[in-house]
Amino acid sequence: MFLVSAIVFGAGCGGSETTPPVDRSAHGGEASPTPDETPGIADMPYLPLSLEATSLRFQRVYRLASLASESPLVPLPTEPTQADVQAWAQQELVPWVQLRSDIIADCRVEMRALRGGDENEHIVASALLGYLYEDTAMQLHGVRLPVPGNPRADVRAAPAERIEVLLEYARRAFERCLMAGTGDLEVVTYRQYCQEAITRLGPSSAEQLPDDGERDETHPSVEEDVGDDAAAED
Repeated sequence: MFLVSAIVFGAGCGGSETTPPVDRSAHGGEASPTPDETPGIADMPYLPLSLEATSLRFQRVYRLASLASESPLVPLPTEPTQADVQAWAQQELVPWVQLRSDIIADCRVEMRALRGGDENEHIVASALLGYLYEDTAMQLHGVRLPVPGNPRADVRAAPAERIEVLLEYARRAFERCLMAGTGDLEVVTYRQYCQEAITRLGPSSAEQLPDDGERDETHPSVEEDVGDDAAAED
């Protein structure tokens, strides 16, 4: 019998502050991106705003989302042994989940301030938060853990109920994107992205979830084991 290391993913918990790495030029100096050089985020509309002209809080959310998109979960080795799975869980899955947890927690802090600020920034930032939740859920769901003696077992890196919790938070963020206002014409692609995401995710199947913390400063954390219970008899 083997057990993949237990991992806690706190969708609403705090954590150490996550700061995206800074690109440096060939001369060793820090390179600040210009509006024309704003990096895109995979699967998201291109940012229609001049990043340097936005608030510092929005810049932080965007750069954290960019960091997440550039740091995908490393896949399991092909035909892994039990030792391979254990090593992957500790060396890849644990730090990846912690990074995502920290990024989402930091973005949520910034969102509380952005909701009362610039409408365009609120729309885009809500879409980015929804992207983070959905992408995290789908990457965890995409990992199928082998169970010795039961090749047909469908064991994922996170339980189905945990995946649904993350997707429900994604739905809420995409809904806030649409409720934030119409915004200017330049952010219409982000509103369309949110509408398409809500359609793609479908209706919520969650009967009750902890508050997502967007409405006040204190909220219950969502902490569950991810990657646990992948056990079977040899």
